[in-house]
Amino acid sequence: QIYQQRMVLAANTFQPSTIWLSRTGDFYSFSPTELLEQDSPSAIVDGMATEIITDSNGLTFTLDSDTLDAIKWLGESKKLAMGTSAGVYMLYGSETNLVVTPFRFTINRETSFSATDTAPIVISNALIYPQIGGKNLQMLSLDKGVGGQWDASKISLKGYDIIKSSEITKMIWQERPNGIIWCLMADGRLLSLSFDLRLEFMAWSEHVIGGTDTKVLDIEMIPRSSHDQLWLKVSRTIDSGTEYYMETLGRFPSEGALDRNDYIFSDSAITKTIAGTFTASTSSGKILFTSTKHGLIDTQKVRFTSSGTPVDLPANLEINTDYYVRDKADDTFKVATTSGGTAIAFSDAGTGTHSWSTDTVFGLDHLEADEVQIYNDGMQHINKIVASNGSVTLNHFEGSRIVSGLPYLAELDTLEPPA
Repeated sequence: QIYQQRMVLAANTFQPSTIWLSRTGDFYSFSPTELLEQDSPSAIVDGMATEIITDSNGLTFTLDSDTLDAIKWLGESKKLAMGTSAGVYMLYGSETNLVVTPFRFTINRETSFSATDTAPIVISNALIYPQIGGKNLQMLSLDKGVGGQWDASKISLKGYDIIKSSEITKMIWQERPNGIIWCLMADGRLLSLSFDLRLEFMAWSEHVIGGTDTKVLDIEMIPRSSHDQLWLKVSRTIDSGTEYYMETLGRFPSEGALDRNDYIFSDSAITKTIAGTFTASTSSGKILFTSTKHGLIDTQKVRFTSSGTPVDLPANLEINTDYYVRDKADDTFKVATTSGGTAIAFSDAGTGTHSWSTDTVFGLDHLEADEVQIYNDGMQHINKIVASNGSVTLNHFEGSRIVSGLPYLAELDTLEPPA
């Protein structure tokens, strides 16, 4: 932990109650003294170098009390918090000057609610940590109305029914777009606490991740310019084997960051384009379709249409007819009337705006043999089983954007209305 420009280390095997603070601005030196200036007449006395203590020198403290206070974690705010097996201690300079020096330091135990090895989170002037056993969350907050005293309160009471079967092993604070404390449980479940200290608002939820035998193994937060992105390491059974994935939490619809057709209401989901426009030209006498970043693959089935009245597709193409992609590149492709067949010859480019669409969605290899739910342009399609080649076939060629992933069950319990 870094505190007041000092590197702070705590608790080794032989000194579980000791912390070491480096020199100010020098994370590699923990020396408690330094030599007097070399040219000073008092630098050497009787053949011995003179050492002095300055405000910036390193410090070492051992917690002394009537219990063995093994330090579990360090938390940095205005004061340095030390979670121990016998409560939480605060290290600081003084109440009027918080800067710690070898000549000014204070260590107080602020609460006797003991801590676990799970690191705390700091939100504004509040320190939140799991109490020993991992089934209760304690909040240590600064009560400005009582002489700057720290007030301890249990904030897990309303969520105890979903916490009690396991224990909290990791916590992450997501500040944007909504204030949420994410809690990883030892049994692989994921809980959240919607939290607003100023409004005194707290609401617990359990997030059941889609799939078979699914467990969340780790969580982490990566700040982005527009939001805080939650990352999950997930294991689940896929096609009789255990697979591991890194997944992120989708953006909330209320953020306005996604188009309606890209809203994600599935787990381990992918978003695919299944339609686009194209222009036709000739390549070695065959029709060359140009469609920027079309995302199609060889052998994929497509159909064509055009905006003209009557429809005027390039010669040798018909509407409501299945064709198969071949010779695909990033922005171009050709087609044949059979999978792997000869490319269709070019005769003319047709008129109007030409469009292609497909009823096959590829890219779901990670969910092979699982049932996935599908949203087609924001409308729910019937669920499909992922084929061995990682694809699903839709019931039609309509729509342009597909969001497909594992379904999950969402439940909402409302409060009883007042009498």
